[in-house]
Amino acid sequence: MKRRTFIDPRNPGETWAEYDTRMKDVVEPETIGLWLDLDCDNSKPKSIHKRFHDWLVKIGFFRSIHYGFWVELPYTSKRFFQHHFDREHIADDDIWNLSDTFARWMYPRLKRFIKSERHSYPSEFAEYHKNEWKSREEYDKAITEGRIQGGGPEAWEKTLQEMLFWFEWKLHYEDYKTDKQRDDFCKKWGLKNPHAHVPENKSVNYYYKSSEPGIACMMCDESDRDKKEPDKYTFLCREVHYFNVRYESDVIWKRAKASRELFGKHLDDLVD
Repeated sequence: MKRRTFIDPRNPGETWAEYDTRMKDVVEPETIGLWLDLDCDNSKPKSIHKRFHDWLVKIGFFRSIHYGFWVELPYTSKRFFQHHFDREHIADDDIWNLSDTFARWMYPRLKRFIKSERHSYPSEFAEYHKNEWKSREEYDKAITEGRIQGGGPEAWEKTLQEMLFWFEWKLHYEDYKTDKQRDDFCKKWGLKNPHAHVPENKSVNYYYKSSEPGIACMMCDESDRDKKEPDKYTFLCREVHYFNVRYESDVIWKRAKASRELFGKHLDDLVD
C-alpha cells in the first residue's frame, strides 16, 4: 500500500503532525522537508530485531559504525584490491564518473606543471619579432583575425591559470558547506558569491498544507494561492533563500565550460 512519508534531513521519520507542531512558530526555517511516495505495508508489525536495529541507526555513533562497516567496507576493500592487484589497476568506481576521476588525477599534475620551471611556450602566444613578421601591422592583424593569440609567456601563464578554474570548480565548488568556503573561492577567481546574503540573491518561498490529506505545496509568491478557495490551504511557514541561480548558471557555469574547452584546446601544449 502507498503511504506518504515526510522526510526532513534534520528529523528523519518525523510525522506530519510532529512537523506541523514544530514549525508552527518558525518564520524563516533553514530547510524544508519533502513528501515522498514510499511503497510499504503498515499492516505488518516490525520485529524486535528490526525495531532494535532502527533505534541503533538513529543514534549517531552507531549510525556511523553501521554505515562504515556494512556499506563502505565492502566497497573500500574491493577498491583496494582492484587498484593494487587488478591488471589495469582500475577500480569499478573509477569509471562511474570518468570526469571526476580524470579531474582528480589531472588537477595536482597541472598545478605542478604550472609551478615548474619550463623552457618553452606555444607558438600561438609568440611575441612580435621583426625577423618573423613583415611588419608590426601584420602581427597585430594576425591577432585580430585569431590566427595567433600573442602576448608572450605572460599570456601563456594566464591561460594556464584559467585552465585551473574548471578543475577547482569541478572538484570543490559543489562540496563547499560554509559561506566562507564559497567566499574564498569566488574572491580567488574574481566572482560574486551567488549564495551571499545580499538583496540580489534573496528569494522567498511560502509553504502551505493542502486540505487534501498528505499533500504539501510550495509557492514562490503569496499571491499564487487560490483566491477562489481561501480555505483550501493552511499556511505553514515562510522560507528565505539566498541563491542567485541565474548568476551561477550565466557566469560561473559558463566560465567553467570555457575553462574546460581551453584545457582541451591546449592539452597538446602542456610540454616543457
